[in-house]
Amino acid sequence: MATQKKSQKIKRQKGKDRVVGGVAVWAVDPFEKDGKRVRAAHELVDFFAQALAWKVRPISVIGPMDVNWPIELKGSLRANIAEAAQDSLSPVFEEITRDAVILEPRILIQPTPSLTASVDYLLASAKKDKAQVIALSTHGRRGLLHFRLGSFAETVIASSKTPVLTMNPKAILPKRISTILVPTDFSSTSRRVFVKMLEWACALNLIGGQRVKILLVHRFENPVPALFYGGGEVAVDSEVMRQMLEDAESARRRQGEQWEKLATNQGVNCEALIVKDSRDLSSLILATAKEVKADLVGMATYRGSIGQGLLGSVARDVLLSAHCPVVIVHR
Repeated sequence: MATQKKSQKIKRQKGKDRVVGGVAVWAVDPFEKDGKRVRAAHELVDFFAQALAWKVRPISVIGPMDVNWPIELKGSLRANIAEAAQDSLSPVFEEITRDAVILEPRILIQPTPSLTASVDYLLASAKKDKAQVIALSTHGRRGLLHFRLGSFAETVIASSKTPVLTMNPKAILPKRISTILVPTDFSSTSRRVFVKMLEWACALNLIGGQRVKILLVHRFENPVPALFYGGGEVAVDSEVMRQMLEDAESARRRQGEQWEKLATNQGVNCEALIVKDSRDLSSLILATAKEVKADLVGMATYRGSIGQGLLGSVARDVLLSAHCPVVIVHR
């Protein structure tokens, strides 16, 4: 197995040492039979590991559901499953022989028949490594079956406090990262996504000498044309409404300019688009990503109220249909 070493790259910036690197956890399914999906996941993690000087920690979590065993896994059975998984994964790990640094793979046997428990095992292991990101692939399934049953990938994305990098089966891995699209409502949550993507852009510029651009897109929604007080409705004068619209739009543009300035101060080109569009938000994000030829989409998601493992509908639609990789930062 290749264990080529790469020194961390350090650049002094504004009196501080800026260190590029860290650990990326690669969530691997040892029993995945779709060779194309395995290769796509391998290429995804390898591409970003090279671009951002990450070390890669392959982690595989195996539970009773993965081996069609309906009861708790115990004793020698767990050892046999771990050995079989290791044999299955070895060829996959040996393929990663380019610039990525591969850390010792972990195979975690989770004894109970619980999807949530398997995800918790993965997240705890990623936390142990202080992982910068968790990379995984999705099946890209749609429909009621996927919604009701969920999936390991969706549960990880909905539960992880660590950013999750993923790519649906129809997406294409870019040759390089030139444009990062960040949908935003200018909330504290979307600011976290922006700051994380700004960090990645700085690293890409530093390591590869690239000029990465962050494109912010904000859908401006008109204030409700009526005021509600005590259960009643009071019509708003047209001139007052016009002024409200102008003030609201000006406030959004000022916020966009502040974020642009923050990026510029760190050497990253950034543009904020304030758009008025009647399409649903996911359609707007997907269309904009194609129009600007985005190489990566960075966005936030919110855990559904039904329970753990359900993504917001906008995040799910973007993940299933984006033409490029997507990184999700949880609130």
